[in-house]
Amino acid sequence: MCGIIHPKIVLPADQLEEELLTNILRHELMHYRRRDTLYKWLAVFVISLHWFNPVAWLAGKEISRACELSCDEMLLRTMNRAEKQSYGNTLLKIAASSSLPAGVVATTFSTEKKNLKERLEQIMNYKKSRARMLAAVLALVLLVGCGMAAGPRIRNAAAADSSPEVAENAVRVTTVDELLAAIAPNTVIELSAGEYDLSTASNYGTDTHSSYYSWNGIYSNDEVAAELVIHSVDGLTLRGAGKGETVIAAVPRYANVIKFIGCNNLTVSNLTAGHTTEPGWCMGGVLRLESCTDVSIDACGLFGCGTIGVHALDCSRLKVMDSEIYECSYGAVDCGRCWDVSVSGCDIHHHGSREGQEEAMNLFSVSYSEGFTAYNCRIYDNRAQYLLNSSYTKNVLFLSNEVKSNVFGAKVFTFQQYGATVDGCRFEGNDMHGWYTGNGIFAADTDGNALEGAVLGEMVLRDIPPESVSPKPAALAQTMEVPVGGQVLVKTVDEFLSVIGPDRTIILDGELFDLSTASNYGGIGTEYYYWQESPDGPALVIHDASGLSIRANNTASGATTIAAIPRYADVLSFRNCDNLFLGGFTAGHTKEPGVCSGGVLNFQNCNQVMIEKMRLYGCGVLGIQASNCATVAILRTEIYECSQGAVQFFQTDGIDFQDCDVHDVPSPALSFTECGDKTWNGQPL
Repeated sequence: MCGIIHPKIVLPADQLEEELLTNILRHELMHYRRRDTLYKWLAVFVISLHWFNPVAWLAGKEISRACELSCDEMLLRTMNRAEKQSYGNTLLKIAASSSLPAGVVATTFSTEKKNLKERLEQIMNYKKSRARMLAAVLALVLLVGCGMAAGPRIRNAAAADSSPEVAENAVRVTTVDELLAAIAPNTVIELSAGEYDLSTASNYGTDTHSSYYSWNGIYSNDEVAAELVIHSVDGLTLRGAGKGETVIAAVPRYANVIKFIGCNNLTVSNLTAGHTTEPGWCMGGVLRLESCTDVSIDACGLFGCGTIGVHALDCSRLKVMDSEIYECSYGAVDCGRCWDVSVSGCDIHHHGSREGQEEAMNLFSVSYSEGFTAYNCRIYDNRAQYLLNSSYTKNVLFLSNEVKSNVFGAKVFTFQQYGATVDGCRFEGNDMHGWYTGNGIFAADTDGNALEGAVLGEMVLRDIPPESVSPKPAALAQTMEVPVGGQVLVKTVDEFLSVIGPDRTIILDGELFDLSTASNYGGIGTEYYYWQESPDGPALVIHDASGLSIRANNTASGATTIAAIPRYADVLSFRNCDNLFLGGFTAGHTKEPGVCSGGVLNFQNCNQVMIEKMRLYGCGVLGIQASNCATVAILRTEIYECSQGAVQFFQTDGIDFQDCDVHDVPSPALSFTECGDKTWNGQPL
């Protein structure tokens, strides 16, 4: 590849194999994205000035060598082992070619013979090489001193690492592809100023070979629509050049801009993220977090037409600080099943006010959580139904916030089960239809006094630090110590919940375990269970508890029952549990007639499941639901009075029914989609 302003890739006249051509073009296009020809011209310029200095000639050679190694590295980040081998084979085939003629300033896939071994070793062992590149660049810059003012303006992933404020493990990026390639644990990604339109990624919407990100296909009218999902990365930092200077954009309106799943010690700072600015309806949020811990969103701008600025599920220790969240169609912050969330020093404005949008729902929404704080925020010029909607959440603080010039179509506050502490705020110039919904649950000040609407209207803005008035959020529900492989006898729902975990047997010694009587019902669970929201009450979800057995003390009688009151909730749900055994007890909803949308047992991503001597009844829609499971045995089990059938399996293999009694359910009683190896008493289904 030669040229800077209008670069061209020059190929030999020979007919090239597809694999060979693909690897060559990938390599040269990476040089193009990194502007490596600019480096080579820089080397020529320095050598022409310092032709008498041998250091200049050595640095020039090192530039060429480091360009190739660094280019290889950027490509290797997205390659699996087979692709690395193919890439190395291409290098070997081209190594026999002649090197570039003297005086030609260009990048090339070929390499000097003495550098061949080094590049092959890097390909198979993936060693970082930007340090070599940096050393060569610094040597050239030192040679020309202050006169080389053009050097710092070069926007290249390697050159930018020379900035003194960049951490040792930092990677400076200037393009979407460089951003994606840099995603890895314990990495600081410095995004240079500019717009990063995720839909311009070279692998946008395709299957990737990265262990840390993927493209999630979503519904859209576009031909290709996908959202970026970053998953299972610890210690990742995305840091922009400043709010408004670095912009991450998503074009599909049904996609979250970025979704994070299972990330710990995550930081997003000094950048702006959102969808396109054109008016219109949108169904995707901005930042979505699932099962993440220790998250910091600092000095960011999060805008619509995204539905929600920050949407968190099953997260703990989330901080949103000194950020601007605006122009979203549903609201600013929404948390479900979260623990210890704080929003401080933020500007929350113009939600539900974009052209073509209806009013937003809740500026702040929190449900089934423990510990939520909104502190020292400026909340203005929004159109929403509610300012704060809190459901089944303890320790909610709304302190020192300025709330002015908003339109609340319903009420200002709505609470379910628990109220909130509201103090030190100023409410000014708001158009509203009252302070509270009529369920009798009110906010209180820091002294515990219930706050009538008139008192809220007269409240004076003052600084009340959250730590001065709030007990620290409660820890996860306590669990009992159970030896690995041990057994424990439980007599109450609280005892049952406290011993849920892997590699143990729980023996139910009682007639009725009504889950709605749990002391933490709908609140925070433990590392092995949580309460999942449903329209009429929470559902118990047990997860990552492999080797768990739950059985009745007297398995013959079936007199022990686990019951769920909410008709939209499954009685027991299991996620990512292997070697699971359930036996000898009854499970179902209440006996009262009526419409129901929840099932009895629900399994997702579970393997080696055995259900024996169970009684599964309605008004649940289905006795057993399973998706993406393997090896499920249902033995001597009765399934009855369910409204939509007995069982429903999706993408599950190895299903074995033995001596089961299925009655009083509509047809089809058994439903299978994309399932293999199904038998009933030894006969294939």
